[in-house]
Amino acid sequence: MDLQTLTDRAEIGDVLTRYARGADRCDWAAIRACYHPDAHDDHGLYSGGVDGLMVFLQQVAGKLHSTTHQIGNLLIELDGERARTEACCFVWYQRADRQGVLRSVAQGVRYLDRFERRAGRWAIARRTVVLDWEHLFEPGTQPPIAPGWQRGARGEADPSHAHLLKDQA
Repeated sequence: MDLQTLTDRAEIGDVLTRYARGADRCDWAAIRACYHPDAHDDHGLYSGGVDGLMVFLQQVAGKLHSTTHQIGNLLIELDGERARTEACCFVWYQRADRQGVLRSVAQGVRYLDRFERRAGRWAIARRTVVLDWEHLFEPGTQPPIAPGWQRGARGEADPSHAHLLKDQA
């Protein structure tokens, strides 16, 4: 592979990682930056433009206690200023059921994306989310978290915000 191919692949992988982090930290600006303004996203329960996607994701996030998105296998097929990708993602989230009981759900999804490089920037032009499997865990099947651990949080309360900005101050 030549240097440009390696650079393109790294930039595309970075967009996918930033999307996953944005979803877990409720960083809507970071998610929006992963898309071109005229992009289309088919997220199963939502299909349409980026503005509507942001509204949809914020509504969903408001019902969730915590999430983790882990990007795994990544196939990138470059074709000049375009690329087609398939990224496997393990999604884990917690939400309260109708009785207020916190339940955990695990999903295996794939992001089928068409990336385009415009004005030197790779971003998603079209995304289809494919749900391969999901599993609902019964309440009480998770061990309690030992005291002393730093807890992750949705939004800017998460320890990563201070960590990532530490060297910029």
